[in-house]
Amino acid sequence: MRPLFCRIFLSLSLLACSEWFICGDINSQTLSSPTVATPDRESLIRQSILQIHQEKYDSVLANCAILREQYPDDPAGYLIPADVYQTIMSDYRVRIFEAEFDSLIKLTIKIVRKSLKTDATPDNYFILGAAEGYRSFHRFRRGEWLSAINSARTCIKSLRFANKLDTSFVDPLLGLALFEYGQSKALSLGLDLFSKKRKNAIKMLKRTEKDGRYVSTSASYALQLIYYETGQFGSALELNDKLSQEFPLNPVGLYNRALLFEKMDRLADAIAIWKKLISRIEAFEQPSNNYLAECHYHLADLYRRLGQTSSASEELAKAEKYAGLYRRDQEMDGPYTNFKDIKKAIKRARKDL
Repeated sequence: MRPLFCRIFLSLSLLACSEWFICGDINSQTLSSPTVATPDRESLIRQSILQIHQEKYDSVLANCAILREQYPDDPAGYLIPADVYQTIMSDYRVRIFEAEFDSLIKLTIKIVRKSLKTDATPDNYFILGAAEGYRSFHRFRRGEWLSAINSARTCIKSLRFANKLDTSFVDPLLGLALFEYGQSKALSLGLDLFSKKRKNAIKMLKRTEKDGRYVSTSASYALQLIYYETGQFGSALELNDKLSQEFPLNPVGLYNRALLFEKMDRLADAIAIWKKLISRIEAFEQPSNNYLAECHYHLADLYRRLGQTSSASEELAKAEKYAGLYRRDQEMDGPYTNFKDIKKAIKRARKDL
């Protein structure tokens, strides 16, 4: 059995997909030329964050190169490109940029720790918390539980320092809110014994969504996922509608939209979204077989529910094919299920057809 703290932080990590500004995706056809209007620190950071959500990853990396050149001791110049690589791997459930990610995170932590010795600002503590949150999240997904727990502890401690130093700087509340929610899940044992923690987490996320300097969009994604997990599907879909209008091809948004439509018995709509998500995954340079197996399993189940047995069998065959191609050393699990669960579900579905 995993340690309690590990299960707590795993819950918050998989919900958030990161502690800073993760939630974009990559497609080579969407990349565009970098445009930097005002090369000051705040403009570069804000522009890079926006470009992450807009899928303009070449522009993000170019802006970060300028940021490092203009401000060589600024850890943000290393954390933001780490965010790019983590976003790609998380969104597409692959591990192809682990070396780049690990290197940038180590540099970020080294630089920000050095900065904190002489400049203990809320921003620096926030960056340290974000970097350790990224590292913890990725270590959890790789199954490195003990090192992930250590990073998680540093993450939460740093975010609390940042919030204590400046309560008007609400961005650290994103990670703290998700930790609070993770505790409510782990400690309630399914009995909703710690609903106050969940309500407090939602309150913090709403404040971050409204007043966040960098992470307001990430707070929206986090709220959507909490609403989904707690059965508030209408509220989750309302947020998903807003996010889908801004980022219509985001795979995280598509994945959650498909699941929401399933829960709300909008089966035809769910089928359309799963197919759109499959197209996004297949267009990626290294498609995740685990991810494709899950998508095709959902399509098979939806067709079964609609009484379309032939289509269900066809989709299930695809799910079985991709499950057989799964590469543990190159792929990662999703936020709600792992590969073993998907494989078991596929086997049960075959028996039921």
